[in-house]
Amino acid sequence: MFEQSPHSHFEQLDSTNNYASTIAKLPETQSGTAITTDFQLKGRGQRDNQWLAEPRSSFLGTIILKIPLKPEEIFYLSKWAALQVSKTLDQHNIPRISIKWPNDLYVEGKKIGGILIENSWRDQQLNYSLIGIGINFSNQNLENATCISNHTIEIPTVSFFLNTLRNQMARNLFLLEEKQWIEIDSQYHQILFQKGEIKNYQIAKDQSYFLGKIIRVEADGKLMLETEDQSCLGFYMKEIIFK
Repeated sequence: MFEQSPHSHFEQLDSTNNYASTIAKLPETQSGTAITTDFQLKGRGQRDNQWLAEPRSSFLGTIILKIPLKPEEIFYLSKWAALQVSKTLDQHNIPRISIKWPNDLYVEGKKIGGILIENSWRDQQLNYSLIGIGINFSNQNLENATCISNHTIEIPTVSFFLNTLRNQMARNLFLLEEKQWIEIDSQYHQILFQKGEIKNYQIAKDQSYFLGKIIRVEADGKLMLETEDQSCLGFYMKEIIFK
């Protein structure tokens, strides 16, 4: 079963995604297999950013997922994964969780974690996905960030958090298997960070600013905003900056 697949924990790795990539291609590796570590030498986040964390201060892990998806369906995996992590945080008594596009986790306007998904393709079919997850457990004095210990005295162990997360994923795998994109979209947009709020944004290409509000994230991952004159603008990753 997915939630009972093997789990390997290490004191130190360059990154859990890198290690997982070496075993994910093996036919005997089960979907749901997890790799965790106390410290990453070369942790990575979205947009080629580094994920830096003090030893034993965070959940640092990768879950291998083997499920057949098409290229045009792949952003639903991103939405689904962010939803499962947000629901896991909710089970650990973290309040008011939101997903900042594309799939960072925020609590009360501050980042508590992020997700980096890497996919391997074969003949236009998804071979496997590496769902890399970083969650701040304890206070690291990070600017504009928060952690579980700021919101509850019950800080989970890595293994306990992983168990909660894999059980959560197992319960909702059917959303991917049955391609229930409308339901995934509905859940994702309910907790999408700044959705419907008028905010200031910056266009990366020309550094110009505009006031707008997020209205949705499309199937291909494009972020759609409505401007003051009610026109719609769409942006992919690295094309817009939240201010």
